Amino acid sequence: MAGQVVLNRPSSPFEFVLVEGDSSHGEVVIESSNQISPWIDPTTIKLRHRIGRGPFGDVWLATHHSTAEDYQEYHEVAVKMLHPVKEDHIRDVLNKLGNIMVGCQGLKTVCWPHGLSIINRRICVVMNFYEGSVGDKMARFRGGKLSLSDVLR
Repeated sequence: MAGQVVLNRPSSPFEFVLVEGDSSHGEVVIESSNQISPWIDPTTIKLRHRIGRGPFGDVWLATHHSTAEDYQEYHEVAVKMLHPVKEDHIRDVLNKLGNIMVGCQGLKTVCWPHGLSIINRRICVVMNFYEGSVGDKMARFRGGKLSLSDVLR
């Protein structure tokens, strides 16, 4: 199949359209992208309780409710609620975080990011929740040292 990639600026999240033949008269063969919007509707996130605090903000245990035509899913997630950002800087911060999230997709050594949201006028990073912390894990080992396999995991 001979095809070419034609840049397209549709309103959907697709970045390209693969057509067969001349781009002006071609037939669409594939229209897809791995790029998904990092935005999460804040109404689909229910904060349960705060589980941590750090230099960038608070971490909350939450439930993320996602739906499609044929299913509903509830995921236990960690929501990193950043310290307040000035109103005129929010768009820039969201764009930078979105770019970072896209770059993290598919990396096995990075916690899977679900997306970004704004809750109570604070930027939130929604990601997988993992029980315990690195400090908890270190406390369980003799001498407080982690093995290389645990560090790489």
